[in-house]
Amino acid sequence: MNNLGLIHDELGQYETALTFYQQSLTLRERYNLPRRAISLHNIGFAYDQLQQDDRALTYYQQALALQQQNNDLVGIAITRNNLGLLLSDRGQHHLALQELNTALALFQQLGNRPSIGNTLDSIATVYKNQQQFDQAETYYRRAIATLKATENRTTLGIVLTNLGDLYERMGQLDKAVATYQEAIDSVFETILADLQGEELRSLFADKHADAYARLINLLWNQRRYEEAFNYVERARARSFLSQIVSGPVNLRAGAAADLLQQEKQLRTAIETLNGQIQSLNRHARTSEEMDAIARLRSTLTTREQEYADLLGKLQRQNPAAADLLSVTPATLPEIQQLIAPDTVLVEYFVMDDRTLVFLVSRDRPLIPITLNVSRQALSEAINTLYEYDFAALDNPHPQSLQRLYTWLIKPLRSYLPSGSRLQIIPHNLLHYVPFAALTDGDRYLIDDFAIASLPSANVMRFLKEPSIAGRFPLLSLGNSTFDLPSSKEEVQQISTLYNTQPLLGDRASESAVWREAGQSTILHLATHGEYNPISPLFSTLFLAPSNGYDGQLQTHEIYGLDLTQSTRLVVLSACQAQFGNLSRGDEIIGLSRAFMYAGTPKVIASLWSVDDQATRILMEDFYTNLRQTSDEAESLQKAQQSTRNMYPHPYYWASFVMNGLPY
Repeated sequence: MNNLGLIHDELGQYETALTFYQQSLTLRERYNLPRRAISLHNIGFAYDQLQQDDRALTYYQQALALQQQNNDLVGIAITRNNLGLLLSDRGQHHLALQELNTALALFQQLGNRPSIGNTLDSIATVYKNQQQFDQAETYYRRAIATLKATENRTTLGIVLTNLGDLYERMGQLDKAVATYQEAIDSVFETILADLQGEELRSLFADKHADAYARLINLLWNQRRYEEAFNYVERARARSFLSQIVSGPVNLRAGAAADLLQQEKQLRTAIETLNGQIQSLNRHARTSEEMDAIARLRSTLTTREQEYADLLGKLQRQNPAAADLLSVTPATLPEIQQLIAPDTVLVEYFVMDDRTLVFLVSRDRPLIPITLNVSRQALSEAINTLYEYDFAALDNPHPQSLQRLYTWLIKPLRSYLPSGSRLQIIPHNLLHYVPFAALTDGDRYLIDDFAIASLPSANVMRFLKEPSIAGRFPLLSLGNSTFDLPSSKEEVQQISTLYNTQPLLGDRASESAVWREAGQSTILHLATHGEYNPISPLFSTLFLAPSNGYDGQLQTHEIYGLDLTQSTRLVVLSACQAQFGNLSRGDEIIGLSRAFMYAGTPKVIASLWSVDDQATRILMEDFYTNLRQTSDEAESLQKAQQSTRNMYPHPYYWASFVMNGLPY
């Protein structure tokens, strides 16, 4: 339990770490086990990272008392180090230095060089907080020299980031840039290259995103915009890019028999729990039955997390997964050559106090624009849109969408030729903005531009149109089990356009997707989708069960599909299919990107729970347009415009986002 806490600690998941540490302490106290001080210290550290100083101080002091009683020199040194940092944060710098120097002497006595480097960094930070910059630099330099000798890469990257911050405060900006670059180029990105698994890379990138943001901010301020653009690209979706390049990987190939047996047992347990929950949901009335459902859901969450951990283990042990390429981002001129002549790439980077924009075209120099809108202001506007404006539906031009237009589009408008295409690359919370619906109060953005979205500019290098035509022009499945009565009519009408037979009801099965999706030019899934915020790898598209498949097509399973040969487009006509688990490192684990992993260059998916009837109309118009133009972005644009004539509020027509190649 303690070691599981340490792993989550290392990944920056401090609340999860705290849960494991508390379980560790409970076991040690219950069975009178030694080393209780370790659990007490680690609980204190987790509270420290969560900025609950009083609780952290209490646990540190309890740990220190036990360590002194047991003459545990290593424990005493570690606790005094972290206690010193906490005291410094509380402004008690003199006491902090006393604790840290005591810790340093103990580590030197023990010959523990990694910990010596860590404590030297802590002392430097205290001096920095006191604005004793020369002293701080001396200690940071000593820490770096010590850590380089021990090859402790993660801590070295943190110390370099701290030193870069010191140089910023000293006004030595060129030194700050060089130091941040060393932290990123020589440390963090070498570690990222060694990590396997989207979730693991995402968590690591999230924890160390601050180094990228600081460097990008400095380069921008120095008008080194092309370099800033390069690091913005390097800050984005690195595991996604690596997986796109390497293609689908069969995680089970060559896996140890015991792991495959564990996987089988967990899959069976998860399917059984899902069946029990569905059965109880059909007739649950009493509080006892509702409590039973809650217990089953809790157990299901635990099993899903265990399964996600097992998938990570399979991936780390799989030779093909271990060989995932670490992709070097392309230069700006290389990216410009990938952009169509009528397209403007609009790349955002959200910072705490402002938002940066790069406008990139094939034949024009990069245009940098600073937007004076903070992350907090954007968050408030987006929350207002989803929580209030989508509840009222009385004003087709909500104030939240007008504010977002004023902040995100208006300053760029004179640089965007009317009639051009916009290839938008959102960042952070902007992934949840319906750009098509941004409005000046009269016109929407979709009135002037066809819009597509990308996770990064570099992805354009690797999203390829299929090499051969699909055996089936369209594979269309409609599952009306989940109160989607229009889905049947939707897929019937679409299938008529392509002279194919839709798969409805029990025929709209998960097994049909596995059997035929890879042979289809277009895969259309008109079914219920559900985002799982606790276990994103278990976000689900609900289909019919058959032939040994449970009917729940989940994110982790979609990774195993091979859509590289024929599938040009996947349309997820479902609820919240675009949602994913977002980190500061800008990785998203969700259904939409999973299909791009699987090999399709284009995915259309929804940002929110869509209206059934309006979606049917929009999809029929989209495919009618697509048959005429073979242009997905323009077809979606026209479909949204025509649906708006019947359903004016953006809630009804702006949910669907075109992801991938714009042409």
